[in-house]
Amino acid sequence: MKKIYLLFLSMISIFIMSCGGHFFNPKYYYSNRNSSSGDNTINIPDAEVPPEVSADEDPFKVNSDYNKPDYGGYEASRFDKWLFKSSFQNNKLPVYQFFEDPSRYWTPGGSDWNKISANFYKANDGENSASGFPISAMSVYKYDGANPLYDNKGYLPGRMDRFRFYSIYGKTGGGIVTLQQYLIAVDTYSKFVFAFGRITDVTSIFGDKVPMQFEAIEYYGNKIHFYEYDPIGYVDISGDVIFYQHYIEQFVANPTGYLPKQKGYENYAEHDPYKPGKSPYFPLNDNTEASADDQQKYKDDIKTYLGNYQYRDYSGYKPSGTSEMNLTDWRNGGYVGKSLILYTYQFTTEDQLVVQEKKFGEVISSTAKTYNLKMINTSYKATYVNASDPSDTISISIVQDDNGVNTIAISGKVLNKNFKDNGAIFTDRVKEATFINEKEHEFNFIDCTYVESGTETFKAGSVIFKFNNDGSEFTMTLNGREYKFVLGRFDNDDTQNFTAVYKCTTMSGAFGSYARVSLIDGDGYNNIVISQTLGWISAPITADDFESVRQ
Repeated sequence: MKKIYLLFLSMISIFIMSCGGHFFNPKYYYSNRNSSSGDNTINIPDAEVPPEVSADEDPFKVNSDYNKPDYGGYEASRFDKWLFKSSFQNNKLPVYQFFEDPSRYWTPGGSDWNKISANFYKANDGENSASGFPISAMSVYKYDGANPLYDNKGYLPGRMDRFRFYSIYGKTGGGIVTLQQYLIAVDTYSKFVFAFGRITDVTSIFGDKVPMQFEAIEYYGNKIHFYEYDPIGYVDISGDVIFYQHYIEQFVANPTGYLPKQKGYENYAEHDPYKPGKSPYFPLNDNTEASADDQQKYKDDIKTYLGNYQYRDYSGYKPSGTSEMNLTDWRNGGYVGKSLILYTYQFTTEDQLVVQEKKFGEVISSTAKTYNLKMINTSYKATYVNASDPSDTISISIVQDDNGVNTIAISGKVLNKNFKDNGAIFTDRVKEATFINEKEHEFNFIDCTYVESGTETFKAGSVIFKFNNDGSEFTMTLNGREYKFVLGRFDNDDTQNFTAVYKCTTMSGAFGSYARVSLIDGDGYNNIVISQTLGWISAPITADDFESVRQ
């Protein structure tokens, strides 16, 4: 009996989905909306009709590539034929894929388990899975131009026409677990993927949190339309749903509490996993003042966040345990140099912000810039202008961080009052640098050596470390002999950004090919050492016999 309980719990924990994908408690719903399929069992309150927007300020009507049905290299009409797969990994992260199968198609005139009108098709048993367990008796639902969780009167006419919403109903765990989840919304023009639902209540079953209620995302967070939040990913031309890293990390860290965000990005999101951004349907109202009530709300709320903040971009720091990191993905991420600047933000009043930048390795900071409040755009966002340069503006938004804590974001930088500065990441400290030994070294190599065993003298200037332009590779020269190294992993302790592990590609020792490289001066910048042996990937520092100084 105990094994059955364990299996049940294992399966329950799998199905805590993002984007409004949840378990549902039928007792929660009651009739409130008409449908061609009969009475619904889901409560969808009447929504307020939004005010009209002029064509030049309507993000759905401006002349933008995102408003073209062929954006992304393929036509929006492909979603009329594409079917939809949905599987789930051990960490609960979904894997979505659109695909075409001539033997199957969307059947119109159906309804989901809540009697909401939808197109549907029957998935093949085992075609979708959850943590390796097949999902059977599965129906996939598609809602064309209608949010199944929200009153469409709450959107301006025509806006929903381009959107498709998806959900699934099935059994898994040998039929023990019923899986019924609303999943994602896709804009068929821009091909961006959005979250549209929110878990509103959970129950605990043998210690596992199980979502019991859900509602439209419009009622939570900033209480804006789902498409105004930052996209969580996009559908590429192959039909794969590609998630941005910020969504993956936030969701895996807190599946039952996930809530989409506006991080305050200055740029629009792109079809590139390493280029997240704001939604192209973010209101074009940065030059429009909020209502008097919303202005007052912003002024009242922003007072909570006055004080000093610091920020350093640590997106390039990727701990990988004792495994070798994916260097290709890291290079494609465009992280080079991002951690070099320490930003200090000082809110003196709700009307004024002082910004100072300091580059790692330099003693003198740049001149501080003062920004004054220019305009309050919404109840949670305002624009500030540089007192010395009217063309230089920044946006300040009241947001939630990855842990769901309210804070502020400055032009996409989400700030943390408890931020701890550990300096630049290792690759930024060493990129394009050359280190040369200033003293003579005499060392007796034993076992897994870079050179033949025995004592060898390294005269001043004969030990050279030369790093490439992103710090991910270096050449070590010993008395004229060259050895090539590539980044294996960062130190998993983010307080030790002065050290990293590199793999030798030109020879191997008795215990492996890795060596730990460290910067050992006061600020971890000028003096470099390497462990004397080639060993395992978690090799400790064993000596400083190759100490060299930055030139």
